Amino acid sequence: MFDKGVANKNMHFVISSGAQKEPKTDGIVKELKKMGYVVNLVTAEQEGKLALKCVQPASYKESSFVADIGSGNTKLSWYEGSNLKAVEAEGAKYYELNKSDESVYDNVKSKASTIRKKTGMYAL
Repeated sequence: MFDKGVANKNMHFVISSGAQKEPKTDGIVKELKKMGYVVNLVTAEQEGKLALKCVQPASYKESSFVADIGSGNTKLSWYEGSNLKAVEAEGAKYYELNKSDESVYDNVKSKASTIRKKTGMYAL
């Protein structure tokens, strides 16, 4: 990109909520900023909402939700009327946190059940 004349200020890095959970990410962010890059830290809620906007067809707005399963976390997102909602749960690497299959299942199921309670959609 440098060879094509792209300036540092025109290169933006987006750091996902899952990546932010890794201790070494903080050092990387600091170095990128020192080099003059724009670094955007995205929350899990922001990621969930962006995922929903990107992948959900408008015709499914009232009858579907999106599950973005990442290694660091899972984001569930849906519409409640015109309001966009998102919640975070464990990611695919939950075993690294010494969490049991059952406890993660119960937590994800509990969070997904809020979708049904508020929208009438059945999530899990």
